[in-house]
Amino acid sequence: MGLSDWIGIGVSAISVIIAIVALWQTNRQIVLSNKQQLFERRLERYIEISTLLRLLKDNIVYLKDDSSFYHTNDLIFTWLTNCSELADMGAALADPLQADKQKQLLSIHERLKKSAVEIKMIFSKGLGKTMGNFVDVYADLLKKMYQMQVFITKSEEDREKFDRVPTLEEFEESCKEMANGLRLLKTRDKVIELYNVIEKKNYFGKMEEKLRLVR
Repeated sequence: MGLSDWIGIGVSAISVIIAIVALWQTNRQIVLSNKQQLFERRLERYIEISTLLRLLKDNIVYLKDDSSFYHTNDLIFTWLTNCSELADMGAALADPLQADKQKQLLSIHERLKKSAVEIKMIFSKGLGKTMGNFVDVYADLLKKMYQMQVFITKSEEDREKFDRVPTLEEFEESCKEMANGLRLLKTRDKVIELYNVIEKKNYFGKMEEKLRLVR
């Protein structure tokens, strides 16, 4: 075997090694890119859940009072959406019969529902399921409170058309019927139940641990 043959073999071997190294680097870049994307997705959902948990914690006392949904429903709704991400929902409640604002509210509601699905996919089973359900039910609670406010606003407008003004008891009774029809109180109970589970099992702290592991 001549020198030229040995040179050819050497060149071929070097080419194979270069190809293997290039393939390894490509795979490594893909893995790092996937980790970065997962980190960013988890971080976004972590911040979102942090906001919702804080809002619920600050207003849980008022939510536990059934009469709040009859007399101060709009006020509590505003407190539960008191952040930049949900601000447009609060604006919609100020004029609940306005179609364009209603579309804004429904758009944010759908975004929260999609976030709930994503949370279940990017976090481990127990943690992801509970946190995802919390966001999902929180979104439903806001929607039902909005529907409740539409009913209250419409009732107030109808009241002005008639000579007889309903008594407080009659007003509360009609509100109770509407709340039951919307399953508003059951939704309120469910979101509080999920909040308590998250607190008891320190799921929010575990979310932070998951972020650090990915990073």
